[in-house]
Amino acid sequence: MNGKGVDIELNSSNIQSRSFSWKTTAIFSYAKDIITAYKRPTSITNFVSDNSIIRNPSLYNPVVGRSLFGIYSYPWAGLDPQTGQARGFFRWSAIHTVCADNSAIG
Repeated sequence: MNGKGVDIELNSSNIQSRSFSWKTTAIFSYAKDIITAYKRPTSITNFVSDNSIIRNPSLYNPVVGRSLFGIYSYPWAGLDPQTGQARGFFRWSAIHTVCADNSAIG
C-alpha cells in the first residue's frame, strides 16, 4: 500500500484583552492511499462489503489499484415509476439497459 497526504493547521489570536480572548483554528487534511498488492483474489464482494465499520483488519477486502476505505456503488437508474423499485444499469454499454433485477446489475 502506498499512502500520501498533507495536514495544514492555521492558528490565530484575533482578539486578546484582560476580559476577552478570541482564537481561531483552521485545519485542512488530505490523504490518499492505494493498494499496490494483495494476495487474496478479488471479487465483486470486495467492492460492496464494508467491514471497516467494525475495524477488524482480517475482514477488510482491499482491491489493488483502489483506496482501502473507498466507497463504491453501481450506476443508479432511478426508481421504477410503476412500482417504486430501485433500478440499475445492466451490462453498462453505449446502450444502457435498465434492470430491476438487483442480482443481475453490475
